[in-house]
Amino acid sequence: MQQSELKPRRLIGRKDFLIMLIVSVVYAVFAYCNLGHAYAPQTFCKITQPVTIVFDRSEQISEIRYYGSIGQGNVEVCYSDDNEHYSVVPGEEGTLVFEYANKMMYTWRCTQTDVQAQYIQLRPESGEMNILEIAFFDAQGEQLPVSKVISELAEAENICDEQELVPAEPSYLDEMYFDEIYHARTAYEHIHQMRPYEITHPPLGKIILSVGIQIFGMNPFGWRFMGTLFGVLMLPLIYLIAKLLFGKTKYAFLAMALFALDFMHFSQTRIATIDSYSVFFILLMYLFMLGFYKARMAGKPLARCLLWLFLCGLAFGLGAATKWLCIYAGIGLLVIFIITLVLSTKRCPKEKRRQNRHEIIRILLCCIGFFIAIPVCIYLVSYIPYTQVTQDAAYSFGDILENQKYMLNYHGNLNPDHVHPFASAWYTWPLDIRPLLFYSKSDTVTVSTMSTMGNPLIWIGGFVAVICLVVLAIRKKLRSREWLLTLIFAASQLLPWCFVSREVFIYHYFATVPFLILLLVYFLRYQDAKHGWVSWVFLAVALVLFIVFYPVISGLPVPKEYAEGLRWLPSWPFY
Repeated sequence: MQQSELKPRRLIGRKDFLIMLIVSVVYAVFAYCNLGHAYAPQTFCKITQPVTIVFDRSEQISEIRYYGSIGQGNVEVCYSDDNEHYSVVPGEEGTLVFEYANKMMYTWRCTQTDVQAQYIQLRPESGEMNILEIAFFDAQGEQLPVSKVISELAEAENICDEQELVPAEPSYLDEMYFDEIYHARTAYEHIHQMRPYEITHPPLGKIILSVGIQIFGMNPFGWRFMGTLFGVLMLPLIYLIAKLLFGKTKYAFLAMALFALDFMHFSQTRIATIDSYSVFFILLMYLFMLGFYKARMAGKPLARCLLWLFLCGLAFGLGAATKWLCIYAGIGLLVIFIITLVLSTKRCPKEKRRQNRHEIIRILLCCIGFFIAIPVCIYLVSYIPYTQVTQDAAYSFGDILENQKYMLNYHGNLNPDHVHPFASAWYTWPLDIRPLLFYSKSDTVTVSTMSTMGNPLIWIGGFVAVICLVVLAIRKKLRSREWLLTLIFAASQLLPWCFVSREVFIYHYFATVPFLILLLVYFLRYQDAKHGWVSWVFLAVALVLFIVFYPVISGLPVPKEYAEGLRWLPSWPFY
């Protein structure tokens, strides 16, 4: 290890704060723009008795649109002009029945029909169907005004009380998409002390997600707010890590900017799933373990070294309580921890060897608390919402233990009957071969789509950079060995997927991406030593690609020809 790496340096100054603030604010503007509407129907009616919806006069109804809450059930739809003689609205199988299941909630279900009626009656067939709002449209696409609602149900008026919130053209701005139907729903259930639906991951991610819902309401902006916020906070976090690694503002900014321009970071943090929180905590773990490495190698007081380890253990506990993916990071933490103790022992003067051994024993004892006791406590506390269920049977401690077995079996044996069209092998991820389509809606001319994938320049460039760094290290042309710590941590996030037999997707690579970028910056720094312009050119091209691909990762409607023109590979789906 070079002496230059051990000199004490000030981590951040006023210039660093300014850079982190400006980049974060600019990114936040783009991330929160068109994130989702901050309004949606809130009051619902549980259809357990017939509900009759009345218009001022007989209307030609060409479309029925409804928006449901949590619940499952079937409702038959009938029509009449005199409120006495009802006929069943024709449907695909002879009669129109609203079949509502878990994957349909908080989305606008649209049914085409062609009936003339003044009265529409909803008759429960089975289960419990909770409708937040229902609306009717004529052949010209104009919404028909509802005169009144007749029913024995006290809450029947709720079914048509927020007609102004019915979107003219439903999109991701108005409803859930992809796995939001699991995570955002469960966040809502935690708030209302309902039995959680999504139990394949620990609760903390959904608890954090629920904060946005409590602030802004159960609407797309509310359930996506916190994930996007954590996506913003990842940027100064990777800046701090890069500043610790490189010691220069230029390369800390470069790492931060490249992360901001990565497509997956953008798309993955704007959807209401738990990946934003898990990757954020993984970055925190690495920052604190890197701080321990720096402090120990520089001979800092034991108390400071232990503080870094305490913070690392805290981040590890928060991550594990969010998603088991974070436990993979524990492998990387352990390897870096061992390397730190070995290297610091080798550098220790002979007269301090005895003191060093005593310090190592104290460090190891403290780590039992930092990385076992504290994470276990955080993990158990995160399950409090499971024990506070009031609308169903609450979880006991035994149920929580059984849930761990369920999660283990689920993630170890997730092999559906039909192969998912967007499933991809782990070794294809670094080359950006098979993106996953989160959302797509198109008409004859335009398409609104969200594909989670990497910025090809950053991902493929990072893959090449890792190979080059290994070659340079073998040829002993790298001045620093700290890049190995980043490589080890990146490997701890990627290699476990080699042994996973379940169906996997490209977004599982998300936790590796920040460390791929740091390794890329190492290589760009090496190139800058020969050609000072390489980093800036690389960053400029990455920015151009982000602008060009922005429509297909953000949902911005564009002509189909534009989206199709971005399919550099046949395996890249945009609609």
